[in-house]
Amino acid sequence: MWRQVYVQLRSLWRRRRQESELDDEIGFHLAEEIEERVAAGMSPEQARAAARRDFGNVPLIRELTRETWGWGAAERLWQDAGSAVRMMRRNPGYTCAVVVTLALGIGLNAAMYGLLSRLFLLAPPYIQDPDGIHRVYVRQLGFFSGQISTANRMGWSEFSALRADDARFAAVAGATNPRAMPYGRGQAAENLHVSWVTGEFFALLGVRPALGRLIGPEDDDLAALPVAVIGDGYARRRFGRAPEALGATVGFDDVTYVIVGVLPPGFSGPDPSAADVWLPLRLAAPASRGDTWTRPRSGFSLMPFVRLAPGVTGQAAGAAATVALRASRVDSPIADRVDTEATALLGPLLRTRGPSDIAGDLRLPLLVGGVALVVLLVAVANVTNLLMLRVAARRRELAVRNALGAGRWGVGRLLVIESVLLAALAGAAALAVAAFAGRVLRVTLLPRYNWAGGPVDAPVMVFTGVTVFLVGLAAALAPAFYAARARGLDRLDGLRGARSGSPVRNGLIVVQAALSVVLLVGGALFLRSFQAARGVDIGYAKENVLTVNLVGGSLRSLMNDTPLDGTAVLAMEARVRAMPGVVEVAQGTSTPLYSRRAIPLRIDGLDGIPFGEGPYVSFVTPGFFRVAGLGIREGRGFAERDRPGARKVAVVNTAFARQAWPGARAIGRCLFVGGEGADCATVVGVVETPLERGLGGGPLASVSGRGPSLDAADISQYYLPLEQAASDAATSGTALSQRALVVRTRGNPERMVGPVLLALGEVFPNLPRSAVQSLPAALAPQLRTWRIGTALFGAAALLALLLAAVGLYAVIAFGVRQRELEFGIRRALGAQSWHLLRLVMARGVGLVAAGVAAGALGAFWAGRFVTPLLFDGRNARDPLAFAAAALVLLSVALAASFLPARRAALADPRQALQAE
Repeated sequence: MWRQVYVQLRSLWRRRRQESELDDEIGFHLAEEIEERVAAGMSPEQARAAARRDFGNVPLIRELTRETWGWGAAERLWQDAGSAVRMMRRNPGYTCAVVVTLALGIGLNAAMYGLLSRLFLLAPPYIQDPDGIHRVYVRQLGFFSGQISTANRMGWSEFSALRADDARFAAVAGATNPRAMPYGRGQAAENLHVSWVTGEFFALLGVRPALGRLIGPEDDDLAALPVAVIGDGYARRRFGRAPEALGATVGFDDVTYVIVGVLPPGFSGPDPSAADVWLPLRLAAPASRGDTWTRPRSGFSLMPFVRLAPGVTGQAAGAAATVALRASRVDSPIADRVDTEATALLGPLLRTRGPSDIAGDLRLPLLVGGVALVVLLVAVANVTNLLMLRVAARRRELAVRNALGAGRWGVGRLLVIESVLLAALAGAAALAVAAFAGRVLRVTLLPRYNWAGGPVDAPVMVFTGVTVFLVGLAAALAPAFYAARARGLDRLDGLRGARSGSPVRNGLIVVQAALSVVLLVGGALFLRSFQAARGVDIGYAKENVLTVNLVGGSLRSLMNDTPLDGTAVLAMEARVRAMPGVVEVAQGTSTPLYSRRAIPLRIDGLDGIPFGEGPYVSFVTPGFFRVAGLGIREGRGFAERDRPGARKVAVVNTAFARQAWPGARAIGRCLFVGGEGADCATVVGVVETPLERGLGGGPLASVSGRGPSLDAADISQYYLPLEQAASDAATSGTALSQRALVVRTRGNPERMVGPVLLALGEVFPNLPRSAVQSLPAALAPQLRTWRIGTALFGAAALLALLLAAVGLYAVIAFGVRQRELEFGIRRALGAQSWHLLRLVMARGVGLVAAGVAAGALGAFWAGRFVTPLLFDGRNARDPLAFAAAALVLLSVALAASFLPARRAALADPRQALQAE
């Protein structure tokens, strides 16, 4: 085969010379014949005619000779390509419609391929031998949830036990997820995303720095000089030129780190989450968390990575990791609160291929990838329909080609070449669409991910090329088969009495309508989820509440209960209270949605703590419940009389009361806060239970991919008067070190952010801008999944609707044009205009109605993929969403059918009779 290809290519290369030699040879023989006949006595004209007659058909000889040289097939392809180009130039509107339609479908899918391949297929860049690196997962029984979950994180004691096994692991390293940390002072501070890594981390990955050096084992030590490694993006953002970063410093938690290296562009480690700065774990963790970070259940965890020792299998390494994990938990002081039978699993470096569930931030891109594929199918169906109509309109031309010897397959080949050339033009435009859509999708779906290179790279270009070829073939199959099946001029040129539409064209309209229904139902489901999430009652008066977090310093100072300046707190409260637009101000030790402080508690009459989670405590001033919007369900809130020296009182939420005293009144019960020797705090009120985790916790945890969690109504919390707590030795540390203002505004709280920041900068100059936040702004990121899903599904559904409407209009209009004489005769025989209008519109609506039925079945089946992303476990088979999708599509069908139907209704009877 390769020999034949070589011969044909060589012959094509030498074509001109061979053709010249052939003409010379033919000319030589003709000249010899003519000369012989002239010598025999014939005149030159007679001799020339006789020589040509005896020699044979010169053009046929040339054609047969070209066939032997292998030029025939190539010439036919070249001629067909030229014919296709001329056809596209003669029909610019048709060409643009096909190219734009395919460019949108192919470009969107190319962009999604580039995004999803990085997340699910390709190893992270700059990592050596990624197949040899394994993540360590922990599968365990949740203490609160009581359900099995799998996560790629573990505490420090468990990680240390894993690292001690050097017989099975050649290298063990750990890293934390990047978290936002302020760099700088006051409101000018910049939030940088920082990751803490062990000294072996970069060596295990095998990454090389772009400049300087990386963190090594000698840097991960309390006695070492604090050093840092930064990303290329942050280096250019801060210093302009990456080389100038070396030797500069960054400071976090009162520790100054010297920058010793810059990582390559686009490097983000094993996960695509972008980090600006990497710090040594043994230096950064104590500076931020004090000496508590190594304790079990301190809230600190890291992701472990291992390379196996030579000859060690994954199964043996997993068994050894399980033994180390269980041993560390059995020896833990809280062994009774952890699963000592947990199992360690080894998984691939790509987290998306591991044994844990796909994270919530990755489920939406997968769903959007499916949406992009549906859009491409709609585009292919639309283009196929346009090609079918074009074939029907070119019946005379194709009949002539068939009659002149092209044959059925020659006509089919011509149509395939035309389709592939149109797809090739669309592919060039699709690269521009992919570049734009790729940037938009990256920012929209995964804004914190670090992407190496632009959205259009070599794999995306290869994907686009393959897709162009396949789409061009797929779109041409039906038209080519239709044209090749027609034999003779009578079949191809019969206008009168032509059918109103072929089954293929009608079927394509049904397919487009069905796919559009799937997208419309998805958009309706996300819209209803977004509306439900935005309207959920979180307990707090979210539309009119502003929070001011006055906690300064690091997490370590919080844990050590470093007192705040009480005078400054009161001054800040007074300044905010005096601002126009402020209704009332209250103080608490935590802001709404973020209450997590727990201290020893004993409940009178109970031997233990009966709660699923908690109880958490918050110290508040009188009026807090009114300002925050928490309704009193029983008893009363705090009053001015609840001061130091007065009887100690407490307020519990409904979850606390229901779990502590089921079926009984909570009022009058005793809480002993602070351990042994504490005085009784009498419960004087019960307030509603707010969603302290916001929309991302409790019953909504499945949205974020964190797996099963407790219902928000099961999170117990109690409240104590702030002044009483500040005067009690058992609670004064928390009451004096944590403080936040809760501000009730008259209108939109966002309008008060600026004035409050000005006051904050004067009273608390070291606090960042993030200390002031409105409750709607705090909830906005938790609405992101449903907002983005609504926008993307809506945009895809609108595009599909547009394509379906164009396809339906083209089919109906072509059918009306074919039957124009028929409609004129009908009118001449007495048919009313409204009858013809109804006749044509009924056809369009009937096709779409069939598509609606098929699409409803498809959406019903596909609901399982959407359900995990819907708010609060809403039904993906919502009848209202299906009804809305059907109504929208049928309305579009009526609009698309009306203009062709109106033309049929206005057909001229006189012209029809004259034509007959």
